[in-house]
Amino acid sequence: ENAPPEQDEEARRTSIRVALRNVVRSLAEGHNLVLVLDDLHRVGETSRETLEFIIGNCDSTRPVLFILLTVPSVRTERPSSSIYIMDTQRLRSCLSHISPTMTRAC
Repeated sequence: ENAPPEQDEEARRTSIRVALRNVVRSLAEGHNLVLVLDDLHRVGETSRETLEFIIGNCDSTRPVLFILLTVPSVRTERPSSSIYIMDTQRLRSCLSHISPTMTRAC
């Protein structure tokens, strides 16, 4: 007997989420990792859920910093209590205290 289509779709989403999480883990293997994701105000519900899964389940052996950016005029709800979304202007301000070089890269 075949599984209902909604179960097949959920299984497909889960396998994609796990694969993406594994890519992040692999990138962080042996060194710290910073991932910058821009235009979060354009993210749909499925992508938001995938991002929450990756961040919530990225138990790598090295630190992983996720920087999530949106435009200042858009009030984006925090996807979860562990995620803070900031606009590009605020990121530049934060980074300017750390390194002028990093500020220019943004």
